[in-house]
Amino acid sequence: MVEWGINMKLKLKQGREYQNIELKNKGNLYEVINNDNINSFNLDFISKNVLLFKKNNKFRHLTYTIKNNIIKLYSNGKEYSFDFLDEKAIRRLSSTGALNAGGPVVIDSPMPGKIVKLLKSVGDKVKEGEAIMIMEAMKMENEMKAPYDGVINKIFVNEGDTLESGVELFGIE
Repeated sequence: MVEWGINMKLKLKQGREYQNIELKNKGNLYEVINNDNINSFNLDFISKNVLLFKKNNKFRHLTYTIKNNIIKLYSNGKEYSFDFLDEKAIRRLSSTGALNAGGPVVIDSPMPGKIVKLLKSVGDKVKEGEAIMIMEAMKMENEMKAPYDGVINKIFVNEGDTLESGVELFGIE
């Protein structure tokens, strides 16, 4: 029997959806329990903001940022953003109705690079996965995509801007 070092009940926000999860940890072994589904995996912290994720003998390098209870994971040019809410934040947001509002989301730069082309403008309707802009990083062009269907409510960058990782790119609601 594994003795867990961390055992937390959290609300996970991905895009506009919230899910109840339980997170357990012992060393580099993690379990995420969601609706009776248990996902086990290993995480090794390689260096600052770099993880080695292992599940079912498959390995993947991930980079991540943590800011204001938001964890953003980056892998193979894709961004995965999760809001982790503790019980206090859940009560506060529930009382205001914000927990179910599905408000606007700001997408940050997953890596340093240069904005090559803006493909959308403020007010444009977009579909999940649709490219909003093109960013050049390490001599490769990467599409920065909409995380879900919505409307672009803000663009924080211009063509030709050189950015660091974590800089706000665009907002969507």
